[in-house]
Amino acid sequence: MVKHKDRAPIILLDEFEKCDKSVQQVLGNLTDKTLNKKFKDVFFDLPVPINEVIFFCTANYPEQIEPFIMSRLSPVQIQPLSFNERMLIMEDLINYNFRGYKIKHLISKFTDELKKKCLTWE
Repeated sequence: MVKHKDRAPIILLDEFEKCDKSVQQVLGNLTDKTLNKKFKDVFFDLPVPINEVIFFCTANYPEQIEPFIMSRLSPVQIQPLSFNERMLIMEDLINYNFRGYKIKHLISKFTDELKKKCLTWE
């Protein structure tokens, strides 16, 4: 951010609810509009305009995120894909990733039953 002078980097925090409460507290401080304009990175000893960072937090269980942090986020719920949607994506990925290889005879053996096992672990 400092090196490239990117003023609005995106930081993704995946499965944020699983991190320790002390880590959640740090993000709470970073998203506090009264503190984040003058944030100083103690490791690099540089001021960092955290107020311009875009944070994306994913969570399977958002109720486990501290309420004061949730109040600073804009939750967006995304529904899981249906089984048929996942099957179509898998077929597209198989066809895309193996195009150009002379293995069509192998791809044809990748049956719907095998695809189902890959998607459901059943």
